[in-house]
Amino acid sequence: MKTFLCKAILNKEKTSEIGMDWATSKRCLLKIADDYIETANIKIPFSEIQSATLRIVPSAFFIPGCILSVVNTTGTVHHFGLRYSSYWKGDLPFMVERLSSHVPLLWPRRILILAILFWFIWKIFNI
Repeated sequence: MKTFLCKAILNKEKTSEIGMDWATSKRCLLKIADDYIETANIKIPFSEIQSATLRIVPSAFFIPGCILSVVNTTGTVHHFGLRYSSYWKGDLPFMVERLSSHVPLLWPRRILILAILFWFIWKIFNI
């Protein structure tokens, strides 16, 4: 069984790539066993997964994340925000479609973060 810290948006058709819905989402553990996914008292057997997508989302902090969206056979959709690790890059125990996401103004945000970081370092050592 694998366990991951995640942000979860449960029982909602769509989510944004980045936004307030993720900032206010539920923090929980996502457990992936040999034949089911479990989180926040919701257990989804792999046989009940109608479709699953894994959207890879680049981050302004250079560490990509991913959003696992699972549709079960009843039509309920659950979204899980996770750190994109080697586990998610490999073969998963259920079928998943991988997609890449586009984040607007990604490089300007990265440049701004690096500029602020270098400014702090410069201020610390040039007192």
